[in-house]
Amino acid sequence: MRNLVRAALNISSVAMTSFLVIYELTAIIEDATLKTGLFIGAITIEGIIQYDLALSFAYLRQGGIKNQMKGIALLSFYGWYVVAFAIMAGIGFFTAELNTGGRSL
Repeated sequence: MRNLVRAALNISSVAMTSFLVIYELTAIIEDATLKTGLFIGAITIEGIIQYDLALSFAYLRQGGIKNQMKGIALLSFYGWYVVAFAIMAGIGFFTAELNTGGRSL
């Protein structure tokens, strides 16, 4: 039961973050072909980054200096993704929304 709940939470988390990234970026893009590519790319990137986070925690739990360093490296990559992409893209989106008066929603 615990694994089922964990799997459901992981799937819903990836779906929610993918939807938010897609929604955020499709408000900027007009071309339907680019929106399709963006949809596929965003889901792929979110899946990879969620896998990276899970793998980093697995390495950190294993112990040993080599595994600890791998876990820290993967976790720092995830942190870079959050700061460089997620936060900055979110700030840009909401700034654009404020400047347009929310008409793109």
